[in-house]
Amino acid sequence: MHIDEDLIWAFEQSTCVYKEFSERNVEDWPLVNRKQVNQQLVQYYLGYHGNHRWTLDSKNQYFYFHFANHAIQAEDHQSLEKILLDFNWITANIKSTKSLTATRNGLQNYLTYLNSTHTKMNSLTQKIDKIEKLIDLLRRNESYLDIKKTDFTQFVLINAKSDSSLLQHALDTAKENIQHHLGPYWKIVKRENVPITAWLESRTIEKKDAMILPKCPSLYDGRLRIALNQYENDKANWSVMIKDYETSKLVFKMKHANIIVYDVKVSQDGKYVACSFEDTKNSKRPKSSIQWAIYNIIGREQMRFTMNGKGRKLPKLNFSTLQFSPNMKTQPYVITISNRRKEIDIWTVYGIEIQYANKTISCEDEIDCCKFIRDSGDILVCQRNFDRSKFGKNEDGSWINRLLNWMKLHHKIPESRVEVWQTENWHCHRLWDVPALIQYFDDCKYRYTKHIDCSSYLYSVDYIKGNIPILLMTYNNVIGFLHIDGKSSENIVIDMIEEFENSFQPIYHNQQTIEDMTISDDYRYVAVKRGYNVDVLMLNLADFCCNSFATIPFGQEIHHLITVPHSHHLLVTNQVNGQSLHRYDLDNSLTWLTAQTNQACIKQQKIFNSADIELLDSSFAYYCNHLQVVKLYGDIKMKKLKVEIYQGDKIDLVASDHVDLRYDTKASYKCYTYDDLQYIIIFQWRKCGYKDCSPNCSELHHSRITISQISYLQGKLAVVKKTQAVLCEDAGDTDIGIEVARYRKSDHSLIFILSMMHQSNDKCRLAIIIVTCDDNKEMVHVYHDPAFYEKLKIIYCNDHNLVIYQQISNMEYLIQWCKLQSNPVKFTALKLPEAGINVWKDELIYKIVLPLQDGTDDIDIVATLWGFGISKKIFGEESTKHLIRDNDRWKKCILIENGADFRIIDLQYSRIFLKNIHNMEGFHLQSLLLNGSYIWPKKYLPIIDRKNCAILFYDVATSQLLQALQAPHNDCEIIQGNESQSLFICKGCCHHYSVLETLT
Repeated sequence: MHIDEDLIWAFEQSTCVYKEFSERNVEDWPLVNRKQVNQQLVQYYLGYHGNHRWTLDSKNQYFYFHFANHAIQAEDHQSLEKILLDFNWITANIKSTKSLTATRNGLQNYLTYLNSTHTKMNSLTQKIDKIEKLIDLLRRNESYLDIKKTDFTQFVLINAKSDSSLLQHALDTAKENIQHHLGPYWKIVKRENVPITAWLESRTIEKKDAMILPKCPSLYDGRLRIALNQYENDKANWSVMIKDYETSKLVFKMKHANIIVYDVKVSQDGKYVACSFEDTKNSKRPKSSIQWAIYNIIGREQMRFTMNGKGRKLPKLNFSTLQFSPNMKTQPYVITISNRRKEIDIWTVYGIEIQYANKTISCEDEIDCCKFIRDSGDILVCQRNFDRSKFGKNEDGSWINRLLNWMKLHHKIPESRVEVWQTENWHCHRLWDVPALIQYFDDCKYRYTKHIDCSSYLYSVDYIKGNIPILLMTYNNVIGFLHIDGKSSENIVIDMIEEFENSFQPIYHNQQTIEDMTISDDYRYVAVKRGYNVDVLMLNLADFCCNSFATIPFGQEIHHLITVPHSHHLLVTNQVNGQSLHRYDLDNSLTWLTAQTNQACIKQQKIFNSADIELLDSSFAYYCNHLQVVKLYGDIKMKKLKVEIYQGDKIDLVASDHVDLRYDTKASYKCYTYDDLQYIIIFQWRKCGYKDCSPNCSELHHSRITISQISYLQGKLAVVKKTQAVLCEDAGDTDIGIEVARYRKSDHSLIFILSMMHQSNDKCRLAIIIVTCDDNKEMVHVYHDPAFYEKLKIIYCNDHNLVIYQQISNMEYLIQWCKLQSNPVKFTALKLPEAGINVWKDELIYKIVLPLQDGTDDIDIVATLWGFGISKKIFGEESTKHLIRDNDRWKKCILIENGADFRIIDLQYSRIFLKNIHNMEGFHLQSLLLNGSYIWPKKYLPIIDRKNCAILFYDVATSQLLQALQAPHNDCEIIQGNESQSLFICKGCCHHYSVLETLT
């Protein structure tokens, strides 16, 4: 039997085989069958790595991609299971190939091979089950697996089910690795019931930077494909790619030098791709030089725009936008909107040409959108009689005056005209004028309005052509159906302005702005991204009303929505690190809630565990070195507060009862528990309108504060003390927030540092409340700082000191230091240099010096010399050069010194750097302050990467990354360990808790 060239090449790629056969010519190899040669190749590879310490060098690249195929041809069951289920080999495979493709394909090929084996044995069934579970685990959580950082063993420890054989396999691997000085690892001891992310699978499409959203054409040859763009290098080279969704294999790639790609469009049949780009060779060219190009994916060639008649020149290809027909087979049309958004042209695709179809729409007003109507050959055009880009809502509010002046000058109100054009007969046969601005009134109706500051502006329009035609209107925070049946006529404009209030049926409204929205092909499902929420709202529509709605919890903050054409599948895109997709089956994966009054009126988010119980707040501590979690509820029916206490690493419920405290629905609540305090603290504050609440407060604007201490003894909860205080405010639009809440053991006192933010000018004042916990004393000190702050940040706080950073003008910044005594003294102000610090020469910098002796809590702030030489000794030369790369200056920075150890805080970018720094981007200052981690933990520094929904564990001694693991739940905001750091508790924004155990 002849040995094929691929197999010979495989031998040559392996270092071990090369050493064995270096003195033998390929022609002299014995003619053996393929099975024997593959067996020999597999054995040489395993022999070369007898210790199973897999390397990342290029010599192993071939086998990371092809080992499974060779072992399958060798029919080597033992080696297949041994290697493909070796989590260390998978880790090396992923990091070496910088991709999950080889791992995914190898496991899938092995599973196919096992299923094709006709021998039925229990051991074979167990193998198939194990491989299927591993593939499913990888499929569902792939986007959380960081190729550069994640250890696959750690990945399985976090994501595998508690009763899974994969988890036990990962535990065994972790213990073995720890014995070889690899690790440590962390496993989940307890994860509270949280909203399960119901996606079918998650995929990492591309890890490189991208500027635009990926596009999803319909299934082509039964396979889903994804189109996206990719940033190549520092020379502004971009490429447009189409990848197979299942395998991540490249289907098409268009790459040019010196261009920037701004948008990508793909035809739904997956045969054509269009991109808008700008040639960067001539940087002086205006932005109107952005052009469009269309490519035939199958033929891999660029298509030509041509004119099929005389009398008109080929227009410039600098369209503002372009769209393909939803049915390119029967209606091979392309529509383009001119750069000035006044003309629409229709093009027909013929072979490799795109011919002008002699069909143009010229509009007097600006074209807001133009789209093909689904399942028809018609086109929807929406014009507006005002330029929305000139009146876009901005922070300074000047857009209101500009739009009001426009209305007075033209004697008009903002309107939009909706038109429906037939492509075959080419005429407009439906026209409606609709309000561009609407307002909600007390009679539960929406009407057009001239009051711009309280209005909702038109976001998008869709035309549903059915037995009863209807318009789906989306305003910036309202979605509804506009009934137009009987209100349309050929070529006659129907004014829906006055009729709007009676014809518009809202199906969704919310105070938050709709940032992104997508609709399924059959208009059955609507997906909405609201403001900066990390969840997605799904609306289930039928018979022109909202029957039910569901919420999809989603951890990443930056995400976008894509519907898969001709299906009920939704793709949620995360663009934090490249492009990752989460796929949902809307028919089967979600828990739908019945909508009241046929609409989803989503108010301010509240969390309920029953119809009358509202979860207000929660807190945790390691009381006497034992984990304790406290949850505070408001019972609406009984009008009382309810407290639940959980203890132990399994977070077991030990107490649940109402306490003798009235629940006020108009008040705000926080609860606290501390490591060395036996009481549970409930902090309540409420706006008060009475002038004479306190002899020291005659102002109308103030809040009443109640601080209650709850004891828990022998399974019973009781209120042991209540302390009241009055907090004066300057105005009624003040928002109160608790920045710091501490228990000071030395004098048995509670310390609360509050911020009072003025909504009108974004300026802030501080208040400090100190309350004694002694039952025999009623001492309460309230200190109002008269100063106003901008961009206030807390740098450091302990039991006796508070250090904050504030801006006092555009160029002036201060460090404020306050001694937290029984009667807080006036802040000491330390002004930072306006010009910044030139770190190439020694200059003065402020330094917080922490005490070295145990039992003392005093700090000192001194000025010290700081320059490149001192920084190089502490942080190293390479790190120092990186830290000071911005114009050789740090305009705002401060040091924290703890003996021989240092932290440097970059106040300008809110970063903190450790002594032996390896993370050049630093750690986010406020995140570290939130969980207290930066105060020199013993071994591990845990950092929450909220953008990637991950937890990063760093070694305190070396600052090197130890493990990157998926956060136990999507909204994880705090992680804190016990004194020995053998346990870590994670708290989510929605008050869910999980416990991690350190494996060492």
